[in-house]
Amino acid sequence: MKKAWVFLFALVLLIASVPLFAEGAAPKWTNWSEGIIYPFYQTGTAAATNGVGPNWIGAGTYQGWYFNYDGNNYGYATVFEFGDASFGGVSFYNVYFKMFDMIKVTLGKPNVRDYRITDKINGNGWNALFNWGDAHGLAIQATPVAGLSLGLGLYVPQTNAATNAVATDWAKSFGVGASYAIPDLATIAVDYRADKSQFSVGANITAIKDIGITASYQADFANSAQLKHNAFVSASASFAPITVAFSGVVKLAATTNYAAEVDVQYAMAPMALGITAGYDNGAGWVGSGNGIAGDGISFYPYVSFNYDNGSSLKIGFVYAGGSTTPAVAQMGIPIMYTWAF
Repeated sequence: MKKAWVFLFALVLLIASVPLFAEGAAPKWTNWSEGIIYPFYQTGTAAATNGVGPNWIGAGTYQGWYFNYDGNNYGYATVFEFGDASFGGVSFYNVYFKMFDMIKVTLGKPNVRDYRITDKINGNGWNALFNWGDAHGLAIQATPVAGLSLGLGLYVPQTNAATNAVATDWAKSFGVGASYAIPDLATIAVDYRADKSQFSVGANITAIKDIGITASYQADFANSAQLKHNAFVSASASFAPITVAFSGVVKLAATTNYAAEVDVQYAMAPMALGITAGYDNGAGWVGSGNGIAGDGISFYPYVSFNYDNGSSLKIGFVYAGGSTTPAVAQMGIPIMYTWAF
């Protein structure tokens, strides 16, 4: 019954916004595909293989297909993922509409990360207001004044398929977030997920030209006997044609784990040469962006190509882990691409 009320409320808002749909800029399609291919991949002393990603990808070559339509005051977004055992098929989809230039309503299985500060290591913003793997639900966002955004997420409780029991009750099926952007100074964001018992706060500082700094803190209260605390910091500086970036994380739980990496890139548009090097004592963050992450030292020399239409290609050699557990050291040649069409 409560689920019906959520969707009825969304329908009322949709009807109220119909007169506004015809106003504003022309509609726009934004579509692209991204993925990772491995001509070579090896773990420890095991036989080398190809076309198969590391464990987090499951089996097969990973691909994601993104389809977006922006009709100014309404639109939709859908993502299909392939080659990933943990996802597969449709990862998220939603329809949205706006009213009075102040309210945005998103319905479906959306991907709303407006209230989670991210950096190079914590780039995916897991468990933000809405994100990968979430249940269906409704997101309502308001911008009462310039620079301020307030968000509310209402989730349909997830059900355990094996026992048919509701894993999350209605009383905890919500999330709230807020962000405030001060032009040429900083953006501050905070969010809380009641269903996941997670809280985060962070800032992205833009006051210094060609230098970016982000810092964030996340707390996980899901297990009262073992609270988890994560602190992230990153900084980048551009001295054309060279860009230097640093990211670090400290994770406090049963043990203290940390990771850090440095990336140096030399641009020769549209090409860039770079190398990423890092150390991870068990945090599991360094190298996760290219699908190969492990403890110990890692390095990743690469060449990338970035084009004006949003397409890109990145080819390199990755070595990760091995200093503490040599048997699981990983090596690979990931080919990462984005194709905008």
